[in-house]
Amino acid sequence: MDPAQAAQVMRAANAENMPAQVIGCNMFAYGAGVTQCSGSSRAAEWCTKAAEQGNPTSATMLGELYIQVCTAANTRTRRFLQIHFQFQI
Repeated sequence: MDPAQAAQVMRAANAENMPAQVIGCNMFAYGAGVTQCSGSSRAAEWCTKAAEQGNPTSATMLGELYIQVCTAANTRTRRFLQIHFQFQI
């Protein structure tokens, strides 16, 4: 996805467009059109917004992000994921 497309998706997502929020979740989770390392907490944010509107895919993805944090093998990795995904455990 090019930066212009990413910007268009984000405008729609900010306007409460649920399909755009799902795309935003995936963009930040997988680094499509955005810088992945700076967008991991944004992935959780957009997954939450879409899940709150009833999107089951986003709810599942949010759960997967949470599981990554809960099952991190070592304290350093777990802390990194907590900060990155903004989960409190």
